[in-house]
Formats: sequence, C-alpha cells, structure tokens
Amino acid sequence: MRGWFSVVSLVIPMYNEEKRAAQTVAQADGYLRGLGVDYELIVVNDGSTDGTLAALEAAKTARTRIVSYEKNAGKGCAVRRGVAATRGDVVIFTDADLSYGMELVGTALHIMRERGSRILIGSRKLDREAYRNYPPLRRLMSHTFSTVVNAVLPLHVSDSQCGFKCFRGDVARELFAACTVDNFAFDFEVLYLARRRGIPIDEMPARVLVHGESSVHILSDSLKMLRELARIRRSGGKDRKADRQ
Repeated sequence: MRGWFSVVSLVIPMYNEEKRAAQTVAQADGYLRGLGVDYELIVVNDGSTDGTLAALEAAKTARTRIVSYEKNAGKGCAVRRGVAATRGDVVIFTDADLSYGMELVGTALHIMRERGSRILIGSRKLDREAYRNYPPLRRLMSHTFSTVVNAVLPLHVSDSQCGFKCFRGDVARELFAACTVDNFAFDFEVLYLARRRGIPIDEMPARVLVHGESSVHILSDSLKMLRELARIRRSGGKDRKADRQ
C-alpha cells in the first residue's frame, strides 16, 4: 500500500501500561509490517511509575523507537513529544489499548491517499450503528459536550475527542510544535489551530472495539476541559502564523 507517502509514523502514548505494553507493540508492529510500507512505531512512556518502560524495552522491535521521560506530563505532552520525534510523511496517533483496532490504520491510509487529506480524524458518531448502541446517558453527555465545544471553538467536527487521528507529516509537526496543552484537551487545541490556519479536516467512521478502563473522570475532567477551551481560544488568537494567512 503506497501513495504519496513513503514512511508512516504511528505514535502511541503510554502511562502505566505495564500489562499491555508488550502486546500493543507486537500487535502494532505486526500490522504495520504486513501493510508492506516503510514505517516507524513511536511509543511514548509518559513518566510511568510501574514497569511500562522495562516492558517496552523488552518488546522493542527494529522499527520501534521509545521516547521516555521521568515525570508524568499528560497525554497531550506525550503525543506532542512523540510527533516531534517522527519522520513520516503520514503521522497517526492512537490509544495504548488500540481500542479502535489496527485495521483502521490501513483504512485511514487509503482514505488519505484517495482524498489527499492533510488531516483525517476518526469519529465514533459517524459509525451510526455503534453510536446507537451507546448508553442513552453517554450519548446525551457526548452530544451536550460537543455542542458546548463547537460553540466556544468553531471546530466543525462531529467528534473532536476520538483517540485516532491522522496528519500529513509536515502538518502534524508544524501544528504540534505550536501546541501547549498537556492534558486531554490537546485535541481541541490542535484542531483549533488547524482551523485557524485554514487546514481542512476530514473525518472517517471509527468504532471502539476494545473497551478498556478509562482514566478520564467525567465530571472533573469535563470541567478542566471547559476551562482549557477558554484558554485555547485566547492563545489561538495569538497564533502568528494563522494571522499571516
């Protein structure tokens, strides 16, 4: 599978993932190898306090690079550092439990090649069958939160928080270099910067296949994210590159 890209970079952030780290590396590396593309697997150890780093070192393959630091800094920081270490023409990041399945990587590469996408993000809401099966309360909260987000930041996407996102390599490195949010709200920031810079954002259906334990606390983290929205909007207004375009 080749298109306008020659190297694919997959970034996976990890925090205290000792139990699944080796399996994730093996599954991701095996799938990418089977695609027949030149690739690199960038795994970021976000200051884990368990045996994640040792597990990653033991599972490391020839195409795996580990980015590691001692103090936990948050998923946004982990993804940002991972992206900075990439060299690919396409940069994809996904969650440590591979909750969307590795097959979505192949689908995303095909879509990016066909559409010429600069940014392609997964959307759980576009998989209508799966979304209908979500518990009613979860769907209500998701809809309410998306409405609030799009009111504060004109992202105009159906699912800003899906943990599967793809970028053309130069676009990813440019946008993440300008990002500052370290926590879960980093998705808002990178998409908002893209919108301000006039970079189109395409979407594709994404279905959650693995329902692992979530580290997100709905009430407290939602409040934190809402505070971050205001900060992102203020800082986005100071984006000099966007102002020049």
